[in-house]
Amino acid sequence: MKKFRGGATLSKVNCKGHIIICGWNFKAEEIIRQLQMPDIKENFQIVILTDKIDANPLKSDNVFFVKGDTTNEDDLKAANIMEAKIAIILADLSNESRSSGLSDAKTILTTLTIETINPDVYTCVEVLDPNNIQHLKRANANEIIASSEISGKMLVSAAINHGVTKLISKMLTFGEGSEVYVMDGGKFAGKTFQNILRSLAVESEEPILPIAVRREGKINLNPPKDFVINKDDQIFVLAEDNPSQLKIKV
Repeated sequence: MKKFRGGATLSKVNCKGHIIICGWNFKAEEIIRQLQMPDIKENFQIVILTDKIDANPLKSDNVFFVKGDTTNEDDLKAANIMEAKIAIILADLSNESRSSGLSDAKTILTTLTIETINPDVYTCVEVLDPNNIQHLKRANANEIIASSEISGKMLVSAAINHGVTKLISKMLTFGEGSEVYVMDGGKFAGKTFQNILRSLAVESEEPILPIAVRREGKINLNPPKDFVINKDDQIFVLAEDNPSQLKIKV
């Protein structure tokens, strides 16, 4: 097994608190580019683990490469999954895997193996068939993206509300205007959503627009003004800069 950093061979990967990209498809380079944008609060080290390519495709000192099987425990340990913070598991889009229906099976097995080795790692998983979401939930995946399902919903939205896909794309792209961030609701506990709108959108040093509240796993999009924030809630906001770096009046 070989491990590369910026094109050079290393004896092992010693990253801690890093992101592991499990697998490789046409989306991978854009994902890594976004993760390296200055808008990202943490300057994550990134480890690519895949057997689909033979060397590190990115000449960056912050990007490492391990050639290996994402379902193999030893290969995952070589990428130091034990001390990783996040794992992004990409679907295998090769013709062979898609035609045989094995792509999601490999994704599920990868997720299960990672969660068994390190239950604390935050797993973000791409799945092709929405029917397999239930299996990934059983494997304790934290975030599951059914790319075909999302694409279908986006197409319908684009047909009914022209231009909405451009808006959503801009919201999700770091380095282009405002992005979606998540804030700890603890400091706003006991206040209503209307109070937060006033505090963040009007009184903060830079405008911040609250758009949703996550409570016990449920997303409350644009909640009513009298919606009271609990200490364990998380608030989704639109902002040009990470709100954690700004002075906010509570």
